[in-house]
Amino acid sequence: MNEPHVGAAKRAAALARLFELASRQMHARAHADGLYPAQWAALRYFKNASGAHATTAGLARYQGLALGAVARTVRTLVIHGCLRKAGSAGPGRAEIVKLTRTGEALLQRDPLKPVAKALHMLPAEAQDILADTLEKIIALRA
Repeated sequence: MNEPHVGAAKRAAALARLFELASRQMHARAHADGLYPAQWAALRYFKNASGAHATTAGLARYQGLALGAVARTVRTLVIHGCLRKAGSAGPGRAEIVKLTRTGEALLQRDPLKPVAKALHMLPAEAQDILADTLEKIIALRA
């Protein structure tokens, strides 16, 4: 095994550990304003989802999670007035879910905003490389 390869493998392992640490810290920050990380993720999703994607099933597909757990999260956010049901996505189709003013107000204090601000400081090329890498990491779940 040549030396540059060993160095690259060690660097990759160190990056994986940094990624894990950053993920854990982001997850810990997402316990904010009385919400759990999954609830914040749902609010972010419905802020950006449109049309037939703005459903509980759409959120479950996007996150790669079981529908039951996601449905409980959405139901809780509806009960707390952060989300509302906004009619059917079509005959026999799931209900459209929309963000309420309460949900919008919560997102003004989104605990991921400092992370987004730090990422905004990266040059566009570095952002593109990071996005491509994260998409590959996320695809590993399949």
